[in-house]
Order: sequence, then C-alpha cells, then structure tokens
Amino acid sequence: MSQSAGARTLFSLAMNSRSIPSTRISPAELHHRKSPVETVSDRECPSHKDRPFNGFRTAATPNAKHAVAELTHLLKSYEAHRAPRKRARKPEDQATFELQIEALACDLIHRHLTRPGAWLSISLSNDNLGRFDRYRPQAITKTIKTVLKFMTSPEMEMAEHQLGFRSPFVETASRQSTIRAGARLVTVIDDYELTPDDFNLDKSQELIILKDTKADLWDKGQWIQYYDTEETIRYRDELRRINQTLEDADIDYSQAGQRSSGVIDTSNRCLRRYFNNHSFEQGGRLFGGFWQHLSKSQRRDITIDGMPTVTLDYGQMAYKLPSASPVSRRRSAKKPRTVLANPADQTYSQSAGPTTPGSM
Repeated sequence: MSQSAGARTLFSLAMNSRSIPSTRISPAELHHRKSPVETVSDRECPSHKDRPFNGFRTAATPNAKHAVAELTHLLKSYEAHRAPRKRARKPEDQATFELQIEALACDLIHRHLTRPGAWLSISLSNDNLGRFDRYRPQAITKTIKTVLKFMTSPEMEMAEHQLGFRSPFVETASRQSTIRAGARLVTVIDDYELTPDDFNLDKSQELIILKDTKADLWDKGQWIQYYDTEETIRYRDELRRINQTLEDADIDYSQAGQRSSGVIDTSNRCLRRYFNNHSFEQGGRLFGGFWQHLSKSQRRDITIDGMPTVTLDYGQMAYKLPSASPVSRRRSAKKPRTVLANPADQTYSQSAGPTTPGSM
C-alpha cells in the first residue's frame, strides 16, 4: 500500500474512530489516583469555552525558536533585575524553567493565532501541580506560577491573567484561572510572521487515556493513573506510528483560514485512544485531529494529496458488506436478490429474510 493510500485509510478510521480490540488490565495493577481533568492537556473544547492550556506545545520552526529565544532572554533579564536569585538554579531546574517559558509562550501564541483574544484555562492549584500525573507535561510544575507571574508583569506584558476562584456553595459556579496573549506576544507574532504551522506538540505526551466510571450522566469520567503492560505499550507504539503517518501525509483543508470562529490548525493531527470504566476492555476509540471539530459539510473541503475525501459511515454498512464479498460479485447481476444479515448469529442469506444455522 502506498503512503498516500495508507494516509487516506488512517484518516478514514480516525474520522469514524470505532473501537479497536483491547484487553483488560487487572484492577490490582492500577494506580488509583485520579488525574484532575483541568490539568490534562489539549482537550479541545467547544469554541465558546476556554480551551485548557496545552503544556506540550513547542516551537517547530527556526522562526518560532528565535521568537521563543527572544522571550526567554527578556524574562531572564527581568528576573535578574526585579527578582534576583541568591543562587543559580540547578541545571535540571533551569531546563524546566526554560521549558515552561516555551510552553506558555507557544500555546498563548497558538491560541491567539487560531482564535484572537481567546483565553486558555489553567489549573494553578498546588495540590494539582504537586502530584504525579502521567498525563501532565514536564513543564507543568509548581514553579510555572513564577514564570506566569513574570510574563503577566506590567514590564513584560506577555500574558494577561484572570485569577480563578472556587465557590463554597455551588461547584459549577467555580471558575478556573485563565490566561491569554498579552501585547508583547502579539507584537512578536507580527515581527516573526508566525502562523499555527510554526508550532507542534511534544511527542512524549501520553496517547493512551484510561477514564474512570462515570458517576452520572453529567460526569465526564476523570482520567486515572495506570501501570503499563505489554498491551498498553503496544497500543501506544501502534498509535505513534499512525500519528506519524498522519503527520507526514499531505492533508489540506481549503477553508482553514475562513472560519468565523477562528483559524483551523491543519497540523493538529494527533490522535489518542480513550478507554472507559476503569478498564482497557471497554472503549478504545480514537479522538483528536482538526477534522473532528468540523461539520459534515466542512469536511468536504479536506483533501489528501490534492484528492477529495469522503466520510464512510461504517455503522450503516452492515447490509452492504455481504454483497461486496467475492462470492456475491460472481453471482449473476440479472438475478434480483436481497442480502440480509441476522445479527443474532451473524449468518448471511440470499433469501427474502434472515436465516438460522439450521436452515443453512
């Protein structure tokens, strides 16, 4: 199969995202600490809501890397002048500090490019930032609050920050902290002529998501920790190969810059598998990719290698699949027949109705 044909096949599967066979991990092997939803990256929200801050966002091109280097230099100079340290950071702490600057700057810029003036939600709770979480980027630690404080200072103007709050009476009335690009970042965008294509997502992010059982209809199911097994490692390796194929494919969307609610980032092609009810036997569907947020009519403008695409509705193909078999194609086209499937025993017939094993 050619690379372009493979990309079209994977793209079709990604758009339909049916379950893939999976296996169970023993409850005894699970680490039961739950992952707060707000700290997990890149859960795309409807356009009228604040998207969670994505700490996996990185600079992908020399242009973007130069912009991040300039911002990093400014923040280092600001820290040396306004909040000088008594001792230098350890090498690993300095690397985390610079990684936090890159993650914040890149995702704030990306958000402004795709939806100018829109906000990002971010959890700044010490309880959330201090615990282990396999889904959290390396950049999200307690010290990210210091970097954000520098970026939102009047001298820097790299970001704007609205402090969140927790309602003691109604949980739904609570609001998470939000941030958006400040005046200096907007200037950097213009100076370096940045676009969404100048940024990418760190490939170290977790692709296999395990969700807890929902408490009720409104519960989304929190992401929970788990220990890796041979199966989860295999799922992750398979998905990385799929994502790499999608990344390398020539996928285009002709209306990418003409959406009223913002620009569509066609480089957003990372898929994840979501398993449900605390079990790797349930769920396993694929989610992600810029196409999942497009309407059916908008998807018609997607091309692969310059060729138009269609969405195949696998869920409604049951009665067409038998007629596509080699046996059916060899039968005379002049003989009218109805191909029916018996969902109880999965047998097929050329008669006017479903068959049973005893009538075959």
